[in-house]
Amino acid sequence: MCDSVEILKKKRALQYLKSGAKKGVFSAQMRGDFPQNIWAVMDDGTVLEAQLENQTQGTYHGYPLEDGDPIVDAVRKRWEETS
Repeated sequence: MCDSVEILKKKRALQYLKSGAKKGVFSAQMRGDFPQNIWAVMDDGTVLEAQLENQTQGTYHGYPLEDGDPIVDAVRKRWEETS
């Protein structure tokens, strides 16, 4: 969940996480059965990144990326390609 982009419910955060995984917008680096990072793009273009916190439980911590981050454009492009 993330107040700064108004993701206030766990259900919504999980939807973004699942969308990124389903679209294949995740890192090649694996930790056990889980990718280290999963990305998603909100309707307003905000790019979200989830980092694996616990590879045993498969829990992630997510946050928005700033437009200056070098990965943002690549994530948006990949997201559009899979839409």
